[in-house]
Amino acid sequence: MNKKSKWITTVLLVMFASGNVRAAQDDIPASPENDRGGLEFCVRAFLAKDEATCDLLRARLGGIQNVHSLITIDAAKHPELYKKVLPNLEIRTLTLQNLVQNAKTAEEARAIVVLYQDLVDIMNDYDRGKDYFDGRAGRFVKAYRAGEDDSIQPYHVSVPDSYDPAKPSPLVVSLHGYGGDKLTREYWTAERSLTHAPEKNKHNIIVLSIYGRGNTMYHGLGKRDVFRAMDEVTRDYNVDPQRVYLRGGSMGGHGTWFVSIYHPDRFAAISPMCGYCYRFKHDRWEAVPSWAYKATLTEYGLSFFAENYLHVPNCIHHGAVDQTVSVENSRTMAKCLKDLGYDCLYKEYEGVGHDVWTVVDSASVYDWLMQYKLDPYPKRVIYKTPTLRYNHAYWVTIDEFIEANSVARIEAEVTAPNTVTVNTRNVRQFSLQLPEKLFDREKPVAVLVDEMPATTFAVTKDSPETISLRKSPTGPAWADSTGKTAGGLRKKHGLQGPMTDVYEERFIYVYGSAGDDEEDRINQQAATRARDAFTGAFGDRLFVGEFVVKRDTEVTGEDLQNANLILIGRPESNEITRKIQSKLPIRLEGDTIVAQGNLPAEDLQVAFLYPNPLNPQRYVFVQYATDAKSFESLPRSEQLPDYMIFRRVSDGKETKTEFLEVGHFNGRWQFDREE
Repeated sequence: MNKKSKWITTVLLVMFASGNVRAAQDDIPASPENDRGGLEFCVRAFLAKDEATCDLLRARLGGIQNVHSLITIDAAKHPELYKKVLPNLEIRTLTLQNLVQNAKTAEEARAIVVLYQDLVDIMNDYDRGKDYFDGRAGRFVKAYRAGEDDSIQPYHVSVPDSYDPAKPSPLVVSLHGYGGDKLTREYWTAERSLTHAPEKNKHNIIVLSIYGRGNTMYHGLGKRDVFRAMDEVTRDYNVDPQRVYLRGGSMGGHGTWFVSIYHPDRFAAISPMCGYCYRFKHDRWEAVPSWAYKATLTEYGLSFFAENYLHVPNCIHHGAVDQTVSVENSRTMAKCLKDLGYDCLYKEYEGVGHDVWTVVDSASVYDWLMQYKLDPYPKRVIYKTPTLRYNHAYWVTIDEFIEANSVARIEAEVTAPNTVTVNTRNVRQFSLQLPEKLFDREKPVAVLVDEMPATTFAVTKDSPETISLRKSPTGPAWADSTGKTAGGLRKKHGLQGPMTDVYEERFIYVYGSAGDDEEDRINQQAATRARDAFTGAFGDRLFVGEFVVKRDTEVTGEDLQNANLILIGRPESNEITRKIQSKLPIRLEGDTIVAQGNLPAEDLQVAFLYPNPLNPQRYVFVQYATDAKSFESLPRSEQLPDYMIFRRVSDGKETKTEFLEVGHFNGRWQFDREE
């Protein structure tokens, strides 16, 4: 046994027999008093349900205060490799610590052995200047450090035996279903660490299984996890960018649609199973409250945006008697796609309930997916979106809406050499990339928009690769706006609301500490409760991470530069809110709330999202009650708008919410009507 292995086993107070620790050794003493082969003995103990032995192991390993003390590699030895390797070590140490304290099954005991051996192997290879996973076939849990909260987030990759780094391989991204309260980061890692044999398939497919930060429905940070894990895999393996596919079941079926429908240029084809795609049908669009429907349809009304699948074939599976997710979801999407004339294969299984994945043949799904390749620059693009958060497909980008709280649509087609015909709805400004596949960059490019006279661009090889056009605020004319920026504060990609958009980037809960002791305590408790509710600490395992709660006096210049701030507490108690209040659209001035009008500040709750006056590239999400004692932080909800002023009204039997002002700011982040 090498030095590093001996050092770690000393820390663990467990000695290993020489050889492969994954296989139990016949000569391991059947006694917990002898530490030799202790982890293999632990497996036997669990199999024999020997609780005394298991308790002994927990006592030995559970006393480690700093789990990262198990990691003994020298960062200075291979600095770049260190940054890549460290998350893979940390996810194992975190999981090991959890397992030795909570393991109850033989599988969990085996996971302890496997994860420990992985830990040693990764560090030994690092000392030799090698990444343990390079060129290795098999199934592995890997991890990255998330920029949103510095947490370690896992993903699982299966590399086939036939993988050849010199040849591009297809990638299938797989999204799991809802996992309830057991879907912790450590449980997911342990469960997927038990099998190292690669998934067999005839297409040389690399399979990436996503954790998605838990039960996120693949919204918000869950969706960001999908793309970050994809970036990690395409960095480490030779992935064919034209053969990337997405599939998933149940919550993962919904995620398959949600992730791909607003990013159709990332996938060659998709295969959702028993997912949901609508909350409100098309004919109920106008019946939804104007301030609520945007968020609702963004997250759930996916069939309304089916046009985006012009170049993304769908292979849809659903059980006919599904009692968890109605088969009407898949029927609705399949009908939308077929009515549009799009490529869609729909399979409905008679007598099958929600667990349709038990009867779907994965090999045949892979065969179907492999028919298709992604064209990154199709001649025709259709893109429909309810938010500037999702504003790009292929070579077309929507830069600004006319009505900030309405759906926008753009259709662009190369109709003749160096000629593009564009039709828009609710688009103020858009941009077109000019790829050489579609355009001769030594000749002028003509763009005809909404049947108006063409705008001609003099293009050379040295010209910008992207051109922009902006609609006149007073008429239908369009003009060249390439390289120009509209003045003033405006809603744009990444800074468009609504409230839930604050969670899309790095964010910090900031509670006020300038009030009296009771108010400061209320603020701190509200911030902590909001954080715990967001992460699902009460059982749902929602957005698993390590999100920060800070006192207002602890916020740094780096925080202001890099993070959205969720400001908890009245301006009198929160120093940051007080500092910026004069530049906010909603203000507490004495006994009055100043918003669209003036409201008596009596038992009111205030919540609104706005660009941070101290850094307009980031948000502040301000929340407080005029009576500090009655403050309740808002839960995360897809239906929240940009701003809400409300009160809780109780008749002694039930409490209702009475809205005084609620809605979305316009494109200039103002209350008044659009220009």
